[in-house]
Amino acid sequence: MNRRIAALLVLSLLLAIPAALDAQQTGASRWAGQWTSPTGFLYLAEMRLEIGPGGAAEGAITWTLAHSPRESELPKLGQKGVEYVRGRYDGASRVLALEGYRKEDPLDVIGLDTYRLLLAENGLALAGLTSNHGDWQGRFWATRVDRPGRP
Repeated sequence: MNRRIAALLVLSLLLAIPAALDAQQTGASRWAGQWTSPTGFLYLAEMRLEIGPGGAAEGAITWTLAHSPRESELPKLGQKGVEYVRGRYDGASRVLALEGYRKEDPLDVIGLDTYRLLLAENGLALAGLTSNHGDWQGRFWATRVDRPGRP
């Protein structure tokens, strides 16, 4: 009888771990990072992200053009645009799938993108690929700037 109770206790703890990790990732968070492409673009990113209890994700990424391989875009260096994104976070796989759906970009420095990102086990870093107009060679990474449990 004691073995059965112990086995049920261990099973219930194992089942609770993904739920606890998923709950840890819900709510609002702020991230800072960058996006690069093989052709030489570099954008700095400030992201605000909200993940609901069911995994629905929504946010905004403020992009700053830091480097462009195009000489015609050199006057735009330092300019910003905001991309609004939404999608889903799967707590079991730690995959965050986002898609840009709207932008505020009066100087035309950004485009809308699709993101497939992996959340680190500690919840403090995101990294992955973006569609980058269909070639899936854009690279995005960010670290969490509002770490849970810290002021």
